[in-house]
This record gives sequence, structure tokens and C-alpha cells, in this order.
Amino acid sequence: MRMCRPVGTGAARPPRLLVLLTGLLYAGLLGVAVAQAQPFEGCRYINSGPIGAEGFDGPDTFGVRLSIRDGRWGWGAAHGGAIAGCPSCAPPNIAKGIMRIGLAPFYAPSDDYQLRAETGQQEVNPVEFALHPRAIAVGMRAMANFTPRAIAPESDITPVTLFGTAGLARAIRVESTGNPVYGLALAMQDRCFALFGMFFREDNAPLSINDLQQIDDALQLDRYQPRFNLEQLTPRPPPRPWIDFPLGDARRQREEAEKRR
Repeated sequence: MRMCRPVGTGAARPPRLLVLLTGLLYAGLLGVAVAQAQPFEGCRYINSGPIGAEGFDGPDTFGVRLSIRDGRWGWGAAHGGAIAGCPSCAPPNIAKGIMRIGLAPFYAPSDDYQLRAETGQQEVNPVEFALHPRAIAVGMRAMANFTPRAIAPESDITPVTLFGTAGLARAIRVESTGNPVYGLALAMQDRCFALFGMFFREDNAPLSINDLQQIDDALQLDRYQPRFNLEQLTPRPPPRPWIDFPLGDARRQREEAEKRR
């Protein structure tokens, strides 16, 4: 076979050698992929963070990254996601959200199967399942290190288009200590790219599905084709933990607890 022919070491040969070694490493990348469901055969992740991912879609490379298009917004860190915030956005506008590449509940396949069985959602597709109240609650725990008492739906699951990508959304009510927090939950998937997000007003008042248009105006999804080298294909240690997400009363409670220490 062609791959078994000797490969010289002349100046013209390194590119072909690099391609060969890259292919061999690529064949073993499945065990090094990020801990999230990979919905399509052939999806392999090389680099992944809360709001960006790079890898292979079959033989082709892909890259996706969320970025700011409205200067009033900025990024912040969370336990397992990324916060987008707009300090100057007053009600009734969306002023904060937390997002993560992948789909809630961010479980391993065996645990995902168990949660589906408990909720009777065995046949539901991953995007719709991500908007089940139990999946939202577990996803919130994974992204924000915050476990709500309950998640209650305030609307039906509704088709939406965000960042030029089809998805689903629903209005929700987050029950925690104090007053309830209202928001929107979003789930979308386009081959190797999947995204889950939750969005809120600064006063945590109710939102409608149509308010998601504000996120389309504030953020954008950049798609590109990365080129990988051997160093990038080498397994890396997991990222360091993120700080907690300051959600409504949870932020005040955390600040009070820190003062008491």
C-alpha cells in the first residue's frame, strides 16, 4: 500500500510525513476527545472550551467560536461554562447569560441513558431533551456549579434561529432561595457543533422567546477551518476549574458568606 512505502527525509518530504503522522494520531483521538456527547459519526474534537471548539468533521477540519459584536457586552468565567454579560443593559433587555459547547445534561452516555429512563424521554432527540426541566437543572449544575431546587417550564419548546443556526428554546422559571429567577433556555446542534445556553434579565423578570433576538444582536458565531500541527494533536491536561456563576440571589448569598468568613 502507499502508506507502507519508505518516506525519505529530504527537504521536500516533511509535509507528507506530517500528514502521515497526523493521520495516525487522528485515528486515536476518540479517547482524548472532550467529555461531551458527539452526535455525528466522524466528529473528533482537538481543542474545546466553553464557547469554542476545533476538530475534525470526518476528514475535514472545523472551528466554531462565539464572539462579541456589541461593545456593551463582555465575557466572564464560570464553573464549567462562560458568562456573557451586559452591565449597561437595563430591563426589559437580556443582560446576562451562561453558555457551553455541547448539550445539557452534559452527562456520560450511561448517565444520560439513566436520566432519560427516569424522565421517560428515551426516544426524544438530544436537542429537545436538553430542554427538559431535569436536563436543564443538571446542565445548570455543570455550567454554574449551582443546583436549583427546581426548574419549571414557562412555555412550550419553540423552534428558533440563532447565529444562523436552527435550534429550540423555552422560557423557564428557576426556583432557588428567595424569589424565582425567570429566563430562557436554548439548545442547538449543527453536525459537530452543539450549544446550550441560559439567558436572564438583570432583574430576573420573565422573558419571551422573541427576546432571544437580542442575543443575536450581541453575539456572533464565527466558523472557520483550523490547521492543526503535531503539538496541537498531543493529549493535554484538562483545563483548570472556573469560578461560580453569579445568578441572582446566589451571588448575594455568596458575598454574604464570604463576609462571614
